[in-house]
Amino acid sequence: MSINLIIRPAALPDAAAIASVHITARQETYRGMIPDSKLDSELDISARETSWISILTAPKSLVFVALLGGEICGFVSGGITSDLVYFPKTEGRIFDGEIWAIYLLGRVQGKGIGKALVRAMAERLGKEGCKSVIVWGLERNERARGFYECLGGKEVARKMMVIADANLEEVAYGWEDIRTLVSE
Repeated sequence: MSINLIIRPAALPDAAAIASVHITARQETYRGMIPDSKLDSELDISARETSWISILTAPKSLVFVALLGGEICGFVSGGITSDLVYFPKTEGRIFDGEIWAIYLLGRVQGKGIGKALVRAMAERLGKEGCKSVIVWGLERNERARGFYECLGGKEVARKMMVIADANLEEVAYGWEDIRTLVSE
């Protein structure tokens, strides 16, 4: 990779920068996909920073940040999933690792940073004993869906959710062998 990229585990001092990237990336990504009223209600950096402080200090919290030029431009969070409701053993699909969130600023998308973040998370989840991984995304987020498909993710489930009185469909992409995300 020719860009000066650093991927590292997030630390408590990163909370404000992660919060800023989270808000900006959500605004850039979801405008037109989810109600503006919801996006407009998420602009409080202080509240988002408090949320990230809680996440970063939680036991077993796994968060990685991407830095370009010394500044955080993206992050990924994940962990061991407890979401067996959508994947009962009778279906033969159990995913033990989950990517809970991955966000990049629009100006850095398409440069391999998202792939590097997913790889870092998959490596760490593998060290935690996970054999597989899943991620949920909005059905309307074609860019994210294309990204997951390019990484070899297979659609494994769908569910409905409500955001600001809007019914939205989520799609789950899964990798039955987490090692496929760390090889290359």
